[in-house]
Amino acid sequence: MAEPIEYDILLNLKTALEAISIAGGYHHDVGAVSVDPADHTEALLGTSAQVPFFIVEIATARGLQYFPASQLLERIPVDITAAHNAEQLVQTARLQTFQRLAADIEKALTVDVTRGGRATDTRIVDKQMFMSVGGQRVLAVVQCEVRLYREYGKP
Repeated sequence: MAEPIEYDILLNLKTALEAISIAGGYHHDVGAVSVDPADHTEALLGTSAQVPFFIVEIATARGLQYFPASQLLERIPVDITAAHNAEQLVQTARLQTFQRLAADIEKALTVDVTRGGRATDTRIVDKQMFMSVGGQRVLAVVQCEVRLYREYGKP
């Protein structure tokens, strides 16, 4: 039996982020990408030697719109959290780190907005910056939505 579409999309997003490299025209070389939500502690504490560190997870708010002939539009919300250390402990360095992380994520996602032909579109809907108090750790949370049309009963 084939894997569920949602799982394939999650793995496709992981693969897209793993392709981030300075040689490929990005601001960073990716350290690690996880699809395990339990890794948020790792991102917050910054104990990983692999930075930037990315976490891809399906968010809870979903959208289903039903159409005739058992067709539906599914909107899958995805949160991508990127953690990295700013080069210096100043606001401009942390802001630059956030903007670069967000730009790298956007560029990686738009290489294939169809997620390998499984979706009709991938859109970024929000970007948020978080910082550790008194530290250099910067978190960029990019919220996106993957849209796909599929037959109801065939996830």
